[in-house]
Amino acid sequence: GENRCELLSLYRDGELVGRSGSRCEKNNL
Repeated sequence: GENRCELLSLYRDGELVGRSGSRCEKNNL
């Protein structure tokens, strides 16, 4: 995983688990 800015998406373990507007989160893609 790496830090990326996702629009209206919050990923965890490669799965979409929620929405949080434009945020930079540590994603596992």
